[in-house]
Amino acid sequence: ATRGGLQLRMASQNLGSVPPAGERKVEGDVMAVNHKGTVYALSPKCPHLGLPMKTGEITDEAGGPCITCKFHNSKFSLETGKAVQWTTGVMGVENAFIGNIMGKVGGAPNSPATVYAVSVEEGNILVDTSSTGKSGVPAA
Repeated sequence: ATRGGLQLRMASQNLGSVPPAGERKVEGDVMAVNHKGTVYALSPKCPHLGLPMKTGEITDEAGGPCITCKFHNSKFSLETGKAVQWTTGVMGVENAFIGNIMGKVGGAPNSPATVYAVSVEEGNILVDTSSTGKSGVPAA
């Protein structure tokens, strides 16, 4: 079935062409990121409060590339979704009072981001939303 230019079949989503390196593409509840020639697919929502990570900074960390939630500065692996840095403050500012409140709402501390299995076929990004926990394939 096709809905708004997005092709859906079973648990797979065709996000269309691979974006240029350093860019991302969001279709509904799936975001694809082309980071240095590798395509990753993940939920564009932070596992803490469900806030958008669509514009989160992508950096290379010791364990691989990560995306940072702009709201509370937690970092998540693009490959596994693992929380490599969990911050309880707001806007990256640690504060015991705010941290105590923030720790009682949303996802459990160190909750992983949802990453999806992804493939690139004939220049199109195919995401299997039924397969989580590992992401990343060459863009070409």
